[in-house]
Amino acid sequence: MPMKAKSNPRYQWLADEAAAQAPVYEQLDNKSFLASREELLSAFRDLRAIPASQREIFDRDKCVQCRLLEIDNLLTEFAIGR
Repeated sequence: MPMKAKSNPRYQWLADEAAAQAPVYEQLDNKSFLASREELLSAFRDLRAIPASQREIFDRDKCVQCRLLEIDNLLTEFAIGR
């Protein structure tokens, strides 16, 4: 009998990762104030201070860790070439 997806640890990890990443991009979506690289980097830094999403998650610590990692990766990606 196949295992239900919700009880699969890999599914749980992927679901938490998606729950962590989605709000990062939702916060930035259609923001006209992001007219320059500096404004974008500042917005990423500000996102680090905003509490993590209250979406349904399996492991809060992993979700927070994934969210911060996503923000840090974006900061690194967009800071290159400054």
